[in-house]
Amino acid sequence: MNHFGELARDHWAEWLPTRFHEIENPDDFFAGLGQEVSQQIHATIDATTIPSSVPPEKVAGWWNMARLSAENQALSEMVFLPPEEGLEEPELPIDPYLPDRISYEIMMEFYAEREEESILEQLAWDAERAAQNP
Repeated sequence: MNHFGELARDHWAEWLPTRFHEIENPDDFFAGLGQEVSQQIHATIDATTIPSSVPPEKVAGWWNMARLSAENQALSEMVFLPPEEGLEEPELPIDPYLPDRISYEIMMEFYAEREEESILEQLAWDAERAAQNP
């Protein structure tokens, strides 16, 4: 199970307990969901084109922001679903400049907790992407 599956499993167990307990095989379900999230992120990034106005020295930073944006979108749509009725919405620190986005602190915590294998996979994917878009 990748990190996205772990995030989903933990969130659903706490905030969607009825739905969570109805899942026949949680390990398989969340491993599959984690893969779907990862594929969605990659598809979103693959569909993104870098603007020609981005200077070469800022391309890597631009792709990092594109990846963070894609991850934020996929996580909010597929993982961090609203809580069941009767449970209060979890308090997440929201970036005041981007109120529809999870805060920078949450994203940094997310990356700090990622497994080494996932990081290596992402670095390889980033290198491949950079090679395709010099």
